[in-house]
Amino acid sequence: MVESVANVFLQSLNDLLVEEIEHLVGASDEAEQAKKDLGIIHSLLMKADSNRHDSPTLKDHITQLKDLSSKAENVLETSYALKAAFNQEANHMEKFQRYVCVLRELYSVDKVRRDTRDIISGLSGLTNSLVMELGRETTETSTLSTATSLDHPFVGMEKDMELLLSMVKDESTGKRVVKISGMSGLGKTSLVRKIYNHADLHSYARAWVCIHRDFQPKAVLAEILKQLDPNTYVRDGMGVDDLVRRIYKFVERRKSLVVIDDIWKNDGWEIMREAFPINCNVFLVTRSESVGGEECDHLYKLGVMTEDEGWELLKGIALPKDFGSETLEGIGREIVVKCGLLPLAISVIGGILLHKKGDILSEWKKVNMNLSDVEDVDEYKRVKHVLELSYDALPYYLKPCFLYLACFPQNEEIKTERLYRLWMAEGFISHHDKGPNETLIDVAERYLTELATRQMVQVQKGDSPLHKFDSCRLHDLMLELCSSKVEEEKLFKLIDTPSIIFNFISRVRSFMPLGRGGLSFQRIGSEDRTIGSEQTLHSSRILKFKGDKLPSKVGKLILLRYLSLMDSSVRELPKFVCNMPYLQTLELRAWGSVLRLPNVLWKMKRLKHLFLPRDIQVIRVEKPRLGWLEVTEREKLRLDGLDELETLQHIDSKTVRVKDILKLNSLKEVCATVHDMDSLSAIIQQKSISSLRLVVNHCDLSSDVVKNALMCPSLVSLEMYTCKVVGAGFPCYEEGMAENVVDMNIRYCKVEGDLMLELGKFPRLLSLWLQGREVGRMMEVSVCGANSFPELKRLELHRWPNLKKWEVEEGGMPKLSKLYIRTCWNLEKIPDGLRFISGLRQLNIFKMSQVFTNRIREGGQDYGIVSHIPSFYIYGDSR
Repeated sequence: MVESVANVFLQSLNDLLVEEIEHLVGASDEAEQAKKDLGIIHSLLMKADSNRHDSPTLKDHITQLKDLSSKAENVLETSYALKAAFNQEANHMEKFQRYVCVLRELYSVDKVRRDTRDIISGLSGLTNSLVMELGRETTETSTLSTATSLDHPFVGMEKDMELLLSMVKDESTGKRVVKISGMSGLGKTSLVRKIYNHADLHSYARAWVCIHRDFQPKAVLAEILKQLDPNTYVRDGMGVDDLVRRIYKFVERRKSLVVIDDIWKNDGWEIMREAFPINCNVFLVTRSESVGGEECDHLYKLGVMTEDEGWELLKGIALPKDFGSETLEGIGREIVVKCGLLPLAISVIGGILLHKKGDILSEWKKVNMNLSDVEDVDEYKRVKHVLELSYDALPYYLKPCFLYLACFPQNEEIKTERLYRLWMAEGFISHHDKGPNETLIDVAERYLTELATRQMVQVQKGDSPLHKFDSCRLHDLMLELCSSKVEEEKLFKLIDTPSIIFNFISRVRSFMPLGRGGLSFQRIGSEDRTIGSEQTLHSSRILKFKGDKLPSKVGKLILLRYLSLMDSSVRELPKFVCNMPYLQTLELRAWGSVLRLPNVLWKMKRLKHLFLPRDIQVIRVEKPRLGWLEVTEREKLRLDGLDELETLQHIDSKTVRVKDILKLNSLKEVCATVHDMDSLSAIIQQKSISSLRLVVNHCDLSSDVVKNALMCPSLVSLEMYTCKVVGAGFPCYEEGMAENVVDMNIRYCKVEGDLMLELGKFPRLLSLWLQGREVGRMMEVSVCGANSFPELKRLELHRWPNLKKWEVEEGGMPKLSKLYIRTCWNLEKIPDGLRFISGLRQLNIFKMSQVFTNRIREGGQDYGIVSHIPSFYIYGDSR
């Protein structure tokens, strides 16, 4: 079968033979042929992988591909060094020395061209050899049907859920510590997640924590407290006993549910149990029989599925809803029995079957045959074998993407946007899989979607219209498989101690601290071997730097794709960064105050993702004729050369030439602060943008300009500070307005009219903050109708001095979970309609009138309206 790293070799060759070949050999026909050969090889490898083709000659071909890839990297490095030498600025003495070396450099240029042509020739020969062995390429691609559902069926645990839910809701019992145990793969976490998210428990204070093998009680207790009470402040010096007391005090008089997932040892529970009074519901999810002991009031041991339940689960994952499954039922039941009736094993096999093509019955029989080896083994070995099959069934282009997840700590929620960029930097995402108008990020999201439908990865959907998922994670058994395959295939090595890294790696591709603590990057090529020598790192694709000054030798990492200063304290970006020809992601959000930037980033032609800190100082650097004195002057950052840029975050019109955005036609995601109408207009005119987060400061805006911004389909977030909306006031809602806006923040703006009336019609609004004396200044009565704010989860009202009456009709704001009311001094009472919002979990009242607060205190006239809210605070009566 095709090796998982074959795609990486193809991407290295793509860099040379597609992007650089015309510069190196000056022949466009050779470039076209090289590009065609790469496409043919990719298709043939897809075909070989799909057909499970395996032979010694195929392995030889992959070795040849690897050798060509290595030669391509060497040519790229030599070519760049020559190009830099020719282009460098020099004084008279340096120019004389350059002329002395010109013959040697010409020889090097000629050698680069000869080496490039040798690679082209080798690629052509490899293509012909693969065609002879595998036949002509097919048109197969990695495209996954968008109709494939990621909503996995919940089968076989309905009664379990009802029983456990009733235990939580039964307030007549005393202590309610429930241990849910059983081997891994039974669906314990999935069952408890259904209960945790059940609508009947939305009014409960809730917390969910996963326990790592290296249990840290202070960190776990602090996380429980912060989830139960989002208003809490956990001091750094707070000890375990303090945290236990604060948790106990908070849940003592509130309905609450705490889930402690994947707890392994009883000593961890012994520390935590003192935090939970007798009225607190606690679920302990564990594989261990010893955890909990006598402290558990209910022992709930989860068992395997019935055969009927297993068949329902299998067909729910593997077959479309309208598919006639009668012909497959017999063989399907055999499969679920061979899976030991374990939900995880059945789900994974369902993911394999979902992606089978051709004769469905024949493919199901093959899978059933492959399961014959596990009929007489224990459950753990059975599940392990099934997971091995799922990995073997992955297409070769997905294997390195899956294995890369072993880099991340157990139970970590991996942010998908970062993961996509890392996959790209490693060369895991194929240019040949790009569809029309697709970016590599789109391809990466498709890859993750396919892993999810194969039940290999658990994904969390997000709110962004640009990305399907917010995060992903691995089941603990999947992580075990992933880690073992990493060791087996030697794709990379995870190392805990920096000092031993060079005993294993001679050519480091990625150097990045992942997980808690991580590695530290201080000096390159010095006696401190924390990073290592220039020779060690010259093939690096990824570097996450920690330190206060970026070393000059970083500029010689020609093949670098991903450079991050996150968590560093760098104060000035060196000019050499613009000379990194293949850099895709530049993350400049370092710790500290202002970052000084030379105005050279516009030269980075292949840059795709740029993250700026909020405070930058742009420096123009000039070299006078004498060649020794640098003159610096502030100016605005240029963007006009970044033709491939897709992500641009945290630009400010005071320090960046925002008008350049109109020239960036690959741009998809923008986060910008503007201080003038021209900058605002330039951004909303760029039609290529798919996700726009906009902050508008100190502007006089006409009603039409605000309307145009809200009609922009890419707008997902709008913040307005000290702005004045002149003319007709805030625009009335029209169809198509704010169709993707999820967050709005209007503070200290002069806006007339009932904002709540218009904003309540925004279909996807999740968070709203209204603040300032002039916001809605003429409004004394505000009404949220029965259908208003259909998706709103968070609402903050600050400083509405004229607001006297606020009404919320039943059905209004049905998904509201957090409400903050502050210094609305004339508001008479809390809206009656809040009693109908069962999911409202947090209410904070700040500096309201004494009349208002007395009504909602326990025993007051309106206490019944808010008594169901688990987190309810009143801070300081204003009068």
